Amino acid sequence: METISLDAFHANTSILLKEDFLKELRRKISRQDRLAIKQRSGILLNLNKILEISRKYNIEINEIERNILSYRTTRGRVTVKEPILPILVSPLFDMLIIHAIADGHCTKIEGRIPAFVYTQNKNEILDLCIKKIEKTFGKLEYHNNYFYKTKRLYFPSSISYVLYTHYGMKPEDFMEDNAK
Repeated sequence: METISLDAFHANTSILLKEDFLKELRRKISRQDRLAIKQRSGILLNLNKILEISRKYNIEINEIERNILSYRTTRGRVTVKEPILPILVSPLFDMLIIHAIADGHCTKIEGRIPAFVYTQNKNEILDLCIKKIEKTFGKLEYHNNYFYKTKRLYFPSSISYVLYTHYGMKPEDFMEDNAK
């Protein structure tokens, strides 16, 4: 099956690396590059900078993927923990874009990456959608379970970006005014 690696993520994606991997990485790189990736406990690093450094020092992308604890877009609210990387383009992956097309739209908040919003009145089906996302991308960490009250599930922007770009679509194709 086809896979999607980190280099397909949006430039505004931030990652949290395992401490031991980060220490090893910092030993391999120049002082100038070390200054660019100061990570303190719980602070996310810019994915593009890490990918740039990995190319410069011939570090395989799958080595980075194995050492990511979590990711999210820089201004995003939802974190993907215990990420499944590389992402497998499976039937579940396909189902997520179908959910977005059939019962959702794309929302754009100024200064943020557009994200899918899935609308569903049945909590059981909302739960199934969340399980599909988690089975495909990793555990989602929402600040609260707002979706049972609002009947809307906001996909993390980082995940939305991977979904619509993989299928060659644009967020405008899913905007609320154009949806349904």
